[in-house]
Amino acid sequence: FKNALRNLNLILAEPVDKNYYLYSEALDVDTDFILGDLITKLESSNRTLQNQYINQEVLKKNVDLSKSQLYPMLTFSTGFGRTYTGLFGDLENYLWDNNGYRATANLTLSYTLSNGGNVRRAIQNAKIQEKIGELRLEEMRQTLYNLLYNTLEQYNIKRQLLHVADLGIESARLNLQIAEEKYRSGAINSFNYRDIQLIYLNAARDQLQAKYNVIDSYTELLRLTGGIITEFD
Repeated sequence: FKNALRNLNLILAEPVDKNYYLYSEALDVDTDFILGDLITKLESSNRTLQNQYINQEVLKKNVDLSKSQLYPMLTFSTGFGRTYTGLFGDLENYLWDNNGYRATANLTLSYTLSNGGNVRRAIQNAKIQEKIGELRLEEMRQTLYNLLYNTLEQYNIKRQLLHVADLGIESARLNLQIAEEKYRSGAINSFNYRDIQLIYLNAARDQLQAKYNVIDSYTELLRLTGGIITEFD
């Protein structure tokens, strides 16, 4: 438990010895997810995938920027100034005369005839980087899709296991009630009654663990589809 708190502080960039006051609440998660909806959220809200999409757009812009070096370049510049003339008689007496304003405009057309093929090599390199980015993007999408499918299947299986655990705790509770009546009537001794109590405690522990497993898979589905950030926002 203490190690878990230290790891939490590490993730939150908090002091390692910071303490928390924890409270318990019902651990009930039972949501029917639709695969198509999860895929849509994955494509639109997964931050890792969105960052890769942005990076791919940057690579495409780099290709266009490299191609622009093949075309003539037209530049336009302007300037504005004010001219003065100084009339000096001596160090203490002088006069400034304003001669007026001056505005300039320059239009320049330039074209590179040859630079040893550097531009074409730059374009080729930019295209290669764009292609590599496309392969990385597709690989990332396939990896996330595979992880989403597996996590959804695990979530559904863990929900079924939770249902089995619920049945187990109900059976153990009924068995404990019967054993309590038998113990009071003297039909069983304290050792037998204690064994049945332990069976009930183990069933309760298994139910709690099954609930935790469902919540763990549920949280992972939210993380993959950007749901955690969305709900926080």
